[in-house]
Amino acid sequence: MNTSVLNQILPDILNYAIIIAIIVFGVHKTKLYEKFEILKNNIKSYVENSEEDKNSSIEALKNANEQINNLPSEIQDIENSANKSIKGFKKKTEHEIEVRKNDLKTNANRILSLEEKDFKQRLTKLLAQTSIKLARENAIEQLNADKNLHNEYINQAIEELDRIEL
Repeated sequence: MNTSVLNQILPDILNYAIIIAIIVFGVHKTKLYEKFEILKNNIKSYVENSEEDKNSSIEALKNANEQINNLPSEIQDIENSANKSIKGFKKKTEHEIEVRKNDLKTNANRILSLEEKDFKQRLTKLLAQTSIKLARENAIEQLNADKNLHNEYINQAIEELDRIEL
C-alpha cells in the first residue's frame, strides 16, 4: 500500500514541481520580480514624497498662520511709518512755505524800494523841470516888467536855462 499511495502522490507532486518550475521560469524570463521591485520602490518613493509634501504643507500652513498672527503688528508698523512720513512731509512743507513767505516779503520790500527810488527820481526830474520853467518865466517877467535891466544878461540866463536837459 505504501507504493500505491506513493504512486498516486508522486505524479501529483511531479505536476506541482513542474508547475512551480514553469512559474519560476516565467517569472525569471519576464523579469516580473524586477518589475515588482520597481513598482514597490515607486510606491515607497510616492509614499515618502507624499509624506514630505505633507510635512512641507504643514510647515507652509504654520508659516501662513504666523504671518496672519503678525499681520496686526505689521499693519501697526506700516501705520506708524506712514504717520512719521506724513509728519516729516508736513514739517518740510511748513518750512518751505515759511521760506517762500519770507522770500516774498523780501522781494516785495525790494520792489517797493525800487519803486520808491524810481518815484523819487521822476519827482526830482519833474521838480527840476518845473523849477527851470518857473525861473525862465520869472526872468522873462522881470525883463518885461523892468526895461532898464541888462537885456543881454537876462538873455544869457534864459539861454542857459533852455540848454539844461534832464
